[in-house]
Amino acid sequence: MKNVSWRSASILAFILVTVFFLAPMFVPNLPEWWANKKIKLGLDLRGGMQILLDVDTSTLSTEQAKDAVDNAIQVIRNRVDQFGVAEPSIQKVGDTRIMVQLPGVKDFERARSLIGKTAMLEFKFVAEREETEKVLNALDLYLKNNLNLYPKLAEFYKPISATETDTTFTTDTGKVFTNLINSGSGPFTVGYEDVPILTAMLKDTTFVRNIPAGFAIALGQENKQDLRADREAFIVHENAELTGDALDYAKVMMGSANSGDPSTANKPYISFKMNRDGARRFEVLTGNNINRRLAILLDDVVYAAPVIKDRIPRGEGQISGSFTLDEVRDLVIVLKTGNLKAPVNEARTVVVGASLGADSIKSGTMAGLIGFLAVVLFMLLYYKGAGFVADIALVFNIAFIGAMLAAFGAALTLPGIAGIILTIGMAVDANVLIFERIKEELDGGKTPRTAVDAGYKRAVITIWDSQLTTLIAAIVLYNIGSGPVRGFAVTLAIGIVGSMFTAIVFCRSILDNFVVTGNKKTMSI
Repeated sequence: MKNVSWRSASILAFILVTVFFLAPMFVPNLPEWWANKKIKLGLDLRGGMQILLDVDTSTLSTEQAKDAVDNAIQVIRNRVDQFGVAEPSIQKVGDTRIMVQLPGVKDFERARSLIGKTAMLEFKFVAEREETEKVLNALDLYLKNNLNLYPKLAEFYKPISATETDTTFTTDTGKVFTNLINSGSGPFTVGYEDVPILTAMLKDTTFVRNIPAGFAIALGQENKQDLRADREAFIVHENAELTGDALDYAKVMMGSANSGDPSTANKPYISFKMNRDGARRFEVLTGNNINRRLAILLDDVVYAAPVIKDRIPRGEGQISGSFTLDEVRDLVIVLKTGNLKAPVNEARTVVVGASLGADSIKSGTMAGLIGFLAVVLFMLLYYKGAGFVADIALVFNIAFIGAMLAAFGAALTLPGIAGIILTIGMAVDANVLIFERIKEELDGGKTPRTAVDAGYKRAVITIWDSQLTTLIAAIVLYNIGSGPVRGFAVTLAIGIVGSMFTAIVFCRSILDNFVVTGNKKTMSI
């Protein structure tokens, strides 16, 4: 009686758990906490993108490199979560690589930009007049003597006539760098056609080394509404007075249409506030530097360089520019999630279209249905009534796999479907062993009830052995595998657990209570 009670309770729990987690797939208007329990689809079934990232740790020590990779994983995870991608997969591959899978994402370029963006926020003073002259004179002299290193710039200083051989610079042409950054309408403005030249020079380590110590050169924000517009150039102090580490929060704001500030009027911008320590430092900084320009840089691009008019006590400010709303949102996400400790480079990107995912679902479902029907028909034809019992258990086992995928938030992938199809075959394997033992006992002259008892008693040890070894293999695959291999291992492991329970407990209960009741002399098997 105790065995019957225990068996009945476990079967009831099995059915209730399965129904509970499968209900959101078939019943609408459930409470939100319940409705979220749905089977999630992986990248290969839902479509999306997969990005393999390489963390550049070449300049770091072994310990710093490990910390940089772990930091990158955490930062990217936070960014992706705030970006709104459902069921992302972010995992380490080897020592310095990270695999990011974003199922369902549609704006691929935006996602790529968000993941790899460094977004180093810095506050730097703009150089004053004497400092500016020092930098300009040094760079003019360097370029006068080394113009041959920069052929695109040298084209502007070719001899006037074909017969002229004297290439001596005049006072005017000797100011090569000064002319470059004064070619537009402002005192430090680079013409749009010269921006690529200056950008290349700023990436040239030799040129950068010749900038006087303590100073740096940065371009202003690109005007995305007018790509032929000139861009501002700034000579700033090399060391930052404050960085993004001092931020408390950043948020998206929309300027009023009636705003007197044209940079924010009816435009999105970023409002930020510094933490307690940052606000104190910012207050001292602004109080001691009235009438100086303080540049706000993101990734070495100057977004604003206002003149400090007064002490700023609360560490509040804003970043405005020619932003789209999505750009502002992404910048806020990056600012809130922190900076990457090492550069991240994109090694490989794979995009899976939604139509391809739909085709995979259709193919996988068809394969599963064919496999399921084949097994059901075989069991019915070969084992008759007992086969029907095994088929009932098979249906519950497949439902159990789906319920557990929903319960644990695991993503169903195409290899996962393969694992389910394999489980369909393995689910009746235990029943085949038991039924063959029962048939042997019946052939030996035993009654159906005695044959069932003996069949289960003698076959269970073999079932445990075969199923547990497969379960161990699935666990190993999950731990050392990644992506598709893990999807296969998850469904296989869940299927093994379900098939063991349905064969040893579920089927046994049905046979005892409905097939071999009383003193029956025959059994359909």
